Amino acid sequence: PLCGAWQSRRPSQDNTSSQGERTWLRRPTSRWTAGRPRSAPPMLIRKFEFADYSQTRDFLDRLAEVSEEMGYHPSLQFDRTQVSVNVSPLEETLGDLEVRFAKQATELAEQTQQAG
Repeated sequence: PLCGAWQSRRPSQDNTSSQGERTWLRRPTSRWTAGRPRSAPPMLIRKFEFADYSQTRDFLDRLAEVSEEMGYHPSLQFDRTQVSVNVSPLEETLGDLEVRFAKQATELAEQTQQAG
């Protein structure tokens, strides 16, 4: 399903990824799902679970830093122990920037969960 949602854009200085990162996204272990609201571009959606509010807040703080560094700002919903991250494309299709952000978010969540 992700193969149809993701299309490569011409790489720019801020929006490049390797074939390995695109392959990572398509693996079931990435646990990101593709969604497409009516008449909207595709998006990636993932819910992360944490042990307590402290872990949730740590993840959100670190994700905000990555967001600023990458120049990409996802849609977030959260409560005490869960964070839902929606990664929508800046253009019409999901590109390298969105894939790299999803991968970074996953790595941050895993690090946060292991640190707790």
